[in-house]
Amino acid sequence: ALVSLRLCRNQISTLPASNKWKCSLLRTLDLSRNQLGKTEEGPKTRKLAFLTTWHRRDPDPVCPIEFPVILRDALEVLSLNDNQLECVPQSVCGLRNLMELYLSNNPGIRELPAELGQLSNLWQLDIEDLNITNVPQDIRKEGPASVLSFLRAHLRKAEPCKLLKLLVIGPPRQGKTALLEALQTGRTSPFSPAERNISTATWELDRPNGVKASADSVTFNVWDIGGPANMSTVNQCFFTDKALYVVIWNLALGEEAVASLQSWLLNIEARAPNSAVVVVGTHLDLIDTKFRTERVATLRAYILALCRSPSGARASGYPDITWKHLHEVSCKTQEGLDGLKRLIFQVACYMKDNSSSSASGHKLLGRLIPKSYLTLQQAVLDERGRRDAEDEVQYLTDAQLDLVIEQNPGSDIRDYEDLQTAISFLIETGTLLHFPDTSHGLCTLYFLCPVWLSECLERIIHLKSSRSVAWNGVIRAEDLRMLLVGTGFTQQTEEQYFQFLAKFEIALPVASDSYLLPHLLPPKPAMDIHGFRQETANSIQRLFKMSFVPAGFWERFIARMLISLTEMDLQSFEPKRNAKSERRRTTVIYSFAGTGSQQKNRCSTFRVRRSQTIYWREGLLVTFDGGYLSVESTDVNWKRKKSGGIKIICQSETRDFSAMAFITDHVNSLIEQWFP
Repeated sequence: ALVSLRLCRNQISTLPASNKWKCSLLRTLDLSRNQLGKTEEGPKTRKLAFLTTWHRRDPDPVCPIEFPVILRDALEVLSLNDNQLECVPQSVCGLRNLMELYLSNNPGIRELPAELGQLSNLWQLDIEDLNITNVPQDIRKEGPASVLSFLRAHLRKAEPCKLLKLLVIGPPRQGKTALLEALQTGRTSPFSPAERNISTATWELDRPNGVKASADSVTFNVWDIGGPANMSTVNQCFFTDKALYVVIWNLALGEEAVASLQSWLLNIEARAPNSAVVVVGTHLDLIDTKFRTERVATLRAYILALCRSPSGARASGYPDITWKHLHEVSCKTQEGLDGLKRLIFQVACYMKDNSSSSASGHKLLGRLIPKSYLTLQQAVLDERGRRDAEDEVQYLTDAQLDLVIEQNPGSDIRDYEDLQTAISFLIETGTLLHFPDTSHGLCTLYFLCPVWLSECLERIIHLKSSRSVAWNGVIRAEDLRMLLVGTGFTQQTEEQYFQFLAKFEIALPVASDSYLLPHLLPPKPAMDIHGFRQETANSIQRLFKMSFVPAGFWERFIARMLISLTEMDLQSFEPKRNAKSERRRTTVIYSFAGTGSQQKNRCSTFRVRRSQTIYWREGLLVTFDGGYLSVESTDVNWKRKKSGGIKIICQSETRDFSAMAFITDHVNSLIEQWFP
């Protein structure tokens, strides 16, 4: 079969009729350096020359430049450069498998048809030396992908979007809500505890004086995320990509407040790496004016020491924060508020979509959004309002979302990929919450209202540790299900809800019928364990030193270890039934088997008579006759260095240190699986 046809330099001015083409497998067609488009009958209109069917009595009529349907699925490369075309033949837009299109040196081509944007496989578009008037020059400079995106947007009646999601976050009682009120209204109210963990609002910020930008204004979908310290685990589920984060801290609390920013900044980078971050210090009026300049400079240096290496490069695991992203304000005197508005506006104008096909990324502000996406956005907001008024559950299933789309007959959202792009737009602008990167059904739920979702999660976070409900931080699955009563989650969506809890380390499964609630774990061991840590010749230590310990690591590590201990229960030995055994009935013998090997050797199996298992927020201790095994976070002075770590100690009077290999394997596999 003919797959490549090169007809360059043959003075061809017309093409055969469509019914004459038989090469259905043709992949490359070179018609460059010919006379396509040239007529001897004088100038014709573009439409007459190329977009109409000529009617002649000749049994073999000469057709205009039209490519047959037979080439639609096969043709990949088409060269039309160096001809006399006055426009791009419309039939080219139907060659849906086209990858390369060469149009240069056709001086008559002044416009590109919007339908070219439908060619999803087209990656090479040569329009060099063409005076294209319907595509802006800055778009053309970005390359074929940007040109095609622009044409696709025009075809879909796209509109510039000036909506961004803005999250105001930080430790409790730092002045987040007061600052937001001052920015929006110019006044502040006396402090009062927030009634809700999260609140939402819309804020339109006009371009401040002195700011050079093409945008006249930007509209923010503001999520004010606060609540008590124990809600910080829940708050990270609201972190989404391509948003602007304003991280608030109290200047008056000094170095202590700076240290508390670390977990927030790490969570932003882990959950939303393509976002912009502004760090704002509040209560500027509480710093004596005599020492203010020096004190603020010192605190700024501490923040930058968190986020950047000594050489000035961006530190691993942290957002890209420089001194330009730092600001200080006083809500009481309103000092610094105008400067903060300018900073927020400037950062918003420079935010880019780094996941776009353009090498440098498109700016988020003013990007062209298909009208069907905007229509869907309004439909979702209307559905949220209706459900709120009728006190209905605030999430949609896949089928319900499809129904919302179908209710708009003018929607051009047709395929799965396009729908996912539309949903991404809704997530990025704060219209809904969705987690497409998950399985087991969570990816089929679309949360409409963050306030409603937060209230559902508060039921778990406000749970107190007790023998009846959650003993040692572990809750029975049936008790966890009881917390769903009245939320609107049904038996059909129960599994999705549990997966949501596990995704954000709110509740992690440790057995088929129980879950670990990490927020109930004590910050320190429940007993003094320093007596165990006497360095002897019978102990070894291993240190995992990291630039940072990933957010969520300890929650998942503790859960994984509890699962292993449960599995070891099944492997436990039955002690001999003698008087001594009866007196020590509570002692269990565990086999610490390595996950990667079934061989019963020194490196893979460690058998002990376990006496105690103690675990806390960032550590675990197992004691046994003749030794102990401990895993805990290392103490790092954050002022001097940003490195953290995991310390493993194994002590054994019999010098059997095979448990070290077991723990090391667990740490390595956990990091590889969840924090690559």
